[in-house]
Amino acid sequence: MERQMQMRLQEFSGFAIILLLSACGDGGIGGTTAPVVTTVSISAPSTTVAVGGSMQLTASATDANGNAVTGMTATWVSSNQVVATVSTSGVVSGVAAGSVTITATINGIAGSKDLTVTPFPAAATVQAGAGVVFDPLQVDIMAGGTVTWAFATVTHNVTFSGSTAGTPANIGNTSGASVARTFTTAGTFNYTCTLHAGMNGTVVVH
Repeated sequence: MERQMQMRLQEFSGFAIILLLSACGDGGIGGTTAPVVTTVSISAPSTTVAVGGSMQLTASATDANGNAVTGMTATWVSSNQVVATVSTSGVVSGVAAGSVTITATINGIAGSKDLTVTPFPAAATVQAGAGVVFDPLQVDIMAGGTVTWAFATVTHNVTFSGSTAGTPANIGNTSGASVARTFTTAGTFNYTCTLHAGMNGTVVVH
């Protein structure tokens, strides 16, 4: 009888230990604890983005000890989609000039970034210097804006490709002077210097 009681006590003790280990997450053996996010920060290459332009943002999460928490997806929200939108991957696109706050939420914790959407400039200058290159190769302006080509002592010209609406008049062979052209219509206007092979440029009108 006493022997049977001892065996039952041993069985009960073993069962109780199993329950205790289960309640405690296996006592740390094989158990895992999900990291707790306490801070979310957003990094950006700039605090401004132009109307019609885009920029990639990156959200990062850390725990209470400042350690990085990885493997979690951020949810992105724009405070004003009239000014800027943000994709599910964190790409911000400028829509109209103004201020906007972009928020990223990871595991219920939010971080934000204030950005300014700037309009495209109304004027730009392209250098046509001693080398056989237009500098910069591309300029972006707003519709109705003006581009000025500054010609050095070497003779160049500006000959536009195609004849789409809004294409301004070509600029003939010129040196030692500056000549401007106004672009009234949105579009992409490619041009070249016919005197020098490979000397090309682009005006993008927004």
